[in-house]
Amino acid sequence: MAAPVYPDLDELTKQLARYVDVKLDDTSADAEYVEQCAAEAQQWLTDTIGTAENVPVPAYERAALEVGSQLFRRRNSWSNIDPMEAPAVPPVRSNPYTAAYPILAPYIGPVMA
Repeated sequence: MAAPVYPDLDELTKQLARYVDVKLDDTSADAEYVEQCAAEAQQWLTDTIGTAENVPVPAYERAALEVGSQLFRRRNSWSNIDPMEAPAVPPVRSNPYTAAYPILAPYIGPVMA
């Protein structure tokens, strides 16, 4: 069985931009930030998967979208909100990798956080 071919950073960035509803063709801070989040998600997956060659492409892509979107949304978490504009209930800030663990677990086993 051949090793799966995962999406490159450009394709992963496009998928993440669609997922978080950001247009990449503009020069906004969101477009630049989504690229950073995609790169970080890709690096985390590379480090987490290691040499495992049995992670299917759809599982890889789903895990990348989960991690990338959580990283993207963290920018608007409680610590980055102007106190004068803060909501009554602070947003929950969680580990951005939490949603990816169960997606990858059947293929790489338990992951230590």
